Amino acid sequence: MDIRFMILPGAILAIYTILVLFKLAILRRNAAHSGRIEVQYFKLYTGFDVPDDLRLWERHYNNLLELPIVYYFAIFVAISLQLTNMLNISLAWIYLVLRLFHSIIHLNGNKVKYRFQIFALSAFTLLTLWFSILYGLFSGWK
Repeated sequence: MDIRFMILPGAILAIYTILVLFKLAILRRNAAHSGRIEVQYFKLYTGFDVPDDLRLWERHYNNLLELPIVYYFAIFVAISLQLTNMLNISLAWIYLVLRLFHSIIHLNGNKVKYRFQIFALSAFTLLTLWFSILYGLFSGWK
């Protein structure tokens, strides 16, 4: 299959992560300029009361740098081993959609029960992608 279909979901998540970083930078700057947070907070990111909206976006950005790293590596390995079959491409897209749903829930009301369910489903999807890659690697199935 065309590797572009495997690269695209990873690229979308990477671009989204960078956009969240820009949003976080704006929120941090605004909070510091308005006096809602002390500038000293940004030295170690501890020791000060952080406004809830800023803490939410900080956690959201951190979430995008945790498990998705394993996703990006899975995409890289699948492409490198020429394992861009329909199953792996589908799993890559499903993971992306689930992470975007996770973001929507996290940033809009943050219903923990639903956010956790989506997170668990995305983690299971990623695990399935890795099992598929390993199966392809050791069985010769492409």
